[in-house]
Amino acid sequence: MDYLIQKNILTQKHGNYKGYAGDKKIVITGSYGNARGKTRYLTDPLYNQLLISKLQDNINNYFQQRNFIYSQQYTVKQFNKTFSFDYVVYEDNTQSTIKLLIEFYNEQKINQDKINYCNDNNIRLIRIKYDQVNHIEEIFKCVS
Repeated sequence: MDYLIQKNILTQKHGNYKGYAGDKKIVITGSYGNARGKTRYLTDPLYNQLLISKLQDNINNYFQQRNFIYSQQYTVKQFNKTFSFDYVVYEDNTQSTIKLLIEFYNEQKINQDKINYCNDNNIRLIRIKYDQVNHIEEIFKCVS
């Protein structure tokens, strides 16, 4: 939440609120979407999107500082199935050999097609949970 306040996405956290059907929401005042200074409820999907933005910022900074050759959004089509990864890291500038693929997740089940694709092609797959935004150094410690 501190990151969102620093980026002026959220300006104030008022506390937790339980809406109908037990959905947890955070009451905030901020500048996201059409809220612009009005009190709104930050739902889990929107909060997850904000976490993903922070995660992308941290990963991009990490990769740029280390001169990694990478790209966001890598799509694979295999056996009439299409699936996407959030990042691809290449071995070198030619971008002909994939070093690793990265997938963000929250609580969703593992996509076995993605795992099979990585196993079949000897590609390392790193799955990063949304709330691990401050642990990028540790996550990529094993990647040279």
